[in-house]
Amino acid sequence: MTTDDNGPGKDEAISRLQHSFTRPTPDELRRVYDGWANEYEKNLVDDLGYHAPELVAEAATRFFTGIDAPLLDIGCGTGLTGLAVRRHGDWPLHGLDISPEMLEIAREKGIYEKLLLANLNEELEIPDNTYAGAISSGTFTVGHVQAEALAEISRVLAPGAPFAFTVHSDIWDASGFPDTIERLEAENRIELVEKEEKHHLTQLPDKTSFICVALAK
Repeated sequence: MTTDDNGPGKDEAISRLQHSFTRPTPDELRRVYDGWANEYEKNLVDDLGYHAPELVAEAATRFFTGIDAPLLDIGCGTGLTGLAVRRHGDWPLHGLDISPEMLEIAREKGIYEKLLLANLNEELEIPDNTYAGAISSGTFTVGHVQAEALAEISRVLAPGAPFAFTVHSDIWDASGFPDTIERLEAENRIELVEKEEKHHLTQLPDKTSFICVALAK
């Protein structure tokens, strides 16, 4: 259910979303999401019609056949993407996010075997080849995680592991995703196998994301 196009819920949600795009440091971003955690799902899902988690789940689960090892939900937030994936199958999930308060709400959903507090713009304290797959929505967006994080994500994925993720269209070129992906493919670290631009907010139809699937090498 969504609010009217000009309702106060939508205005508040847009304001909070735009505020999150202007927090340049990890500490500032963490504080934004800690303070937003309790209203995050109402603002994004109810007020703005956010459905990127479902788009990622649809893309990811085509590649998850036969996987029974843990999957990593990258930038899991309150668990929307993990929950969407779980509607397709009972895969073991770990979640990772920068916000402790968001992780607490994710924990309450009971869908994660393990939750990790981490900054994706830094080296992850996760051994190589740990995960059989990964998912992410809303993490590669304005002022958040950089394209270079794809290299670190590829490191923690087992060879052949699928990674389904969104990249906000506004930053695809500006943040260097084409060049980064091309370099990682040349280094035989990932292979981009799907990329499709789709609307991810029904109440903001001018906003789109690329829904991508890459395979770790």
